[in-house]
Amino acid sequence: MLTLTDKLKGKLIVLSGIDGVGKSTHAKKLIEDLEMLGVDCEYVHLEFSDWIIKLKEFFRKLIKMKKYVEIKTLGSNEQEELSTLRVVTTISYRFLSCWTKIVPLKLRRKCIVADRYAYGSLLTLMGLGYTQSWIRKINYLFPQPDITLILDAPASVVYKRKSDVKEHPIEYYAHLRELYLKLAKLLNLTVIDSTRDFKFVHQLILKTISHSLRGD
Repeated sequence: MLTLTDKLKGKLIVLSGIDGVGKSTHAKKLIEDLEMLGVDCEYVHLEFSDWIIKLKEFFRKLIKMKKYVEIKTLGSNEQEELSTLRVVTTISYRFLSCWTKIVPLKLRRKCIVADRYAYGSLLTLMGLGYTQSWIRKINYLFPQPDITLILDAPASVVYKRKSDVKEHPIEYYAHLRELYLKLAKLLNLTVIDSTRDFKFVHQLILKTISHSLRGD
């Protein structure tokens, strides 16, 4: 019979959700718990690098500038083209980041705990009106997680938890949360209520992972 350590070899566990739901804190605690059990694991934070953030902001500013420049200068389809280019750039970065960071660790049979994943890019596509069929197809371009947990909390809760989320209005996080819940339903991802106290939520995360492994 395989032990827990054996079952977790090469597994990819993803914690995702809007900012302020506790992804990083729970991911790092999960690493500690697994290492205490003798599991060879590694924490991976799949966030955009500084240069891609600056590039996204550059595209955003260009799109805004479109409103103040004559159509005859830029062309009537330029805003749509810039939006598409911005999306393609960010998804391409996510794609390369996931494959170059995740696959080598899986080949070394490490258990990977990923803080964030490709789902943020899929939410962008959902917001742009891409069909469910396209969302599923694009999702399969990325290394598939063995276990994905969407930590969920209302926008009003994350606004109280973290000061840095206030760079966007609360409506932004409410909309993002709605998209995450739709994506979870579309891809059959497990949603965990993260509004309870930390210890309770973390125990629920551990139980969910254990239950998933029993099904292997």
